[in-house]
Amino acid sequence: VGTHDRYQLNGDFGGASGDLSWRLTGVARESSTHIDAFPDDRLMIAPALMWTPSDDTRVTVLGEYMDSLTGGSAAYYNDAGGITDILLADERFNDFDHEQWRLGYELQHDFANG
Repeated sequence: VGTHDRYQLNGDFGGASGDLSWRLTGVARESSTHIDAFPDDRLMIAPALMWTPSDDTRVTVLGEYMDSLTGGSAAYYNDAGGITDILLADERFNDFDHEQWRLGYELQHDFANG
């Protein structure tokens, strides 16, 4: 919990059982900023699963989902005296709304002895 109505929760969990291990990281944040109508919200979760069938082979699957909403522009008017208290960004068109998914894998195998 912080300034500008900021509420955030982070997590990083993991474990292993036999030849499987896993990890789950994430963040959930809802926040304003010092600029009106300039949010700083994010939801992100990133799971990973690793299978190690032998000492020579490892397969890892990695995923990520992120949804974030931030302000697109924080431009200010600077007058000759250096005063920067006039925000030029229009709050009606100022959002940068971003959603992404990613999925990947890594395969590692030692073919030679040493």
